[in-house]
Amino acid sequence: GHDSKDSTSANFDFQIETTPVNLKNLKIGIIKEFSNIEISKDMNLVYEKRLQDLKDSGAQIIEVSIPNILDALAAYYIIAPAEASSNLARYDGMRYGLRETGEDLNDTYMKTRAAGFGDEVKRRMIIGTAVLSSESYEVYFMQAARVRRMIANSFNTAFKQCDFIICPSSSGPAMPLNSDLTPLEYYALDLFTVAMNLAGIPAVSVPAGLSTDNLPLGIQVVGKSFDDAQVLALAKHIETFANLDNRPTSIMGE
Repeated sequence: GHDSKDSTSANFDFQIETTPVNLKNLKIGIIKEFSNIEISKDMNLVYEKRLQDLKDSGAQIIEVSIPNILDALAAYYIIAPAEASSNLARYDGMRYGLRETGEDLNDTYMKTRAAGFGDEVKRRMIIGTAVLSSESYEVYFMQAARVRRMIANSFNTAFKQCDFIICPSSSGPAMPLNSDLTPLEYYALDLFTVAMNLAGIPAVSVPAGLSTDNLPLGIQVVGKSFDDAQVLALAKHIETFANLDNRPTSIMGE
């Protein structure tokens, strides 16, 4: 529920249980701009099956446009590192969290920051510090912030035409643990999901089927602001259609 001492907490009543969603005449949008993005054969097959399940249950599938959505990936990886750099700057070993003692103050800072954060966090903090510098702030951060506003406005417009939006969670199945992708390749896997984070709207990824290698394939359900409970209710329908046993039997790449 709402926390009056948290400025980021919205004053909305907490809902313990989800209300079932009636699929009959429900309008579900699919994003036009994603239609040209290449996804795996297995992902496409599962995605089409789940859309057909929704149609068979009485839902209407319509196409909606989010014109700037393909710019979301670049904007996200400017804004998210900038926020990480700003928010994590306080963890210097003096006031918060872990402290590693060094030979002097600068050495203490360096050892604390090196020991307290993983490689990906440190990478994002360095990128964030760079984009927040006086030379880059207007060129990168402010442009990304403008893209974020345009994407949020586009989702608001799309939700005037439909009740929910559905799309793949990624272009293919879950990755094995020992995948040797570069950081940039990992970032590219977020293409289908980062726009929802930028827009500040509820979204959930649920297993919707299996690949030929028996790896889970996810579908994402997206809803209007503060429609979290209904998003979960629709996601439950998709899980029911998939009829999967989600308990892991093996971990690839372990």
